[in-house]
Amino acid sequence: MSDKSLTGTLAKALPFVVFIAGASLFIWNEYRTARLAGVVREAGKECLELDINAPLDPSVEGKLVHATGVTTGAEPLRDPDLGVEADALILKRTVSYFQLVEYHDNQTDELTYYTDWCSSPLSSEDYIAKYRDANFAYVRIGSRKDTCKTVMLGAYKLQSDLVGWLRDFGPEVEVRLSNEAKDRLSRQAQATAPDRRRPKVQVFGNRVYIGQNPDEPQVGDVSIEYEAVPHEKITVLAKVQNGQFVKYGAQKEFFIYKIVPGSVNAEYLLQEERKDNRQLGWVLRGIALVLLVLGAPGSLSVIKKK
Repeated sequence: MSDKSLTGTLAKALPFVVFIAGASLFIWNEYRTARLAGVVREAGKECLELDINAPLDPSVEGKLVHATGVTTGAEPLRDPDLGVEADALILKRTVSYFQLVEYHDNQTDELTYYTDWCSSPLSSEDYIAKYRDANFAYVRIGSRKDTCKTVMLGAYKLQSDLVGWLRDFGPEVEVRLSNEAKDRLSRQAQATAPDRRRPKVQVFGNRVYIGQNPDEPQVGDVSIEYEAVPHEKITVLAKVQNGQFVKYGAQKEFFIYKIVPGSVNAEYLLQEERKDNRQLGWVLRGIALVLLVLGAPGSLSVIKKK
């Protein structure tokens, strides 16, 4: 088959493919919307209030429950590199390096150099001769995020992969750096420091600064900042299974698992689930309709010719 005839065949087949895709999406979306609506309807009938201050209750096993309370962790989160601790759901370490940055203007083919904070050390090996050895870092340590592996709401366990839904990072973490960690950072900084540079390891609130003066940063300086998602009051709408909150629903695609900050009643959460389901249903119907409209004329014209 020649390229020309192959192109013609594909052009004729494309409207059918588009039309079938639109029809398939429409049918699947109607099924999805109806099934999830059914799950939400059953949830409204079966939902039980759970007292998280009480011991594990065997009577709620396998049932959808609504619970509100303050989360707790089995132990504080700890940065394994510097030993910084926080009694929190998530502990985040953000490392920034003060570096010389090269900017290439494609229109004028000119190179410009400026200093700025970067998320990783930059290589200056390919810079012009004047700046070829400019970049270095007193210490090299990556950013990281640690999540509490065992999060409890009363006597019940939360799925740790869903903890990140709660809120953005907010409170800063007061850094308490051990003498051992401080000495280790100091030795690393001194080993990489150019002549006449005397870097210091300084702690300011939630920040560890390695350099001479944080108000006047120089190339090579490193800033390490800590933030956390604290334990807080949350509301959960989920099924209880073996002392853990899990997804409620007969099938994997159609389920309810709500975890939100603060105290929110069950009816409101179910209303939000209904609204989200309706909105997604109309969006997918619109996409399916567009595909049907685009594919129908070409499909009909080919059928008429036959």
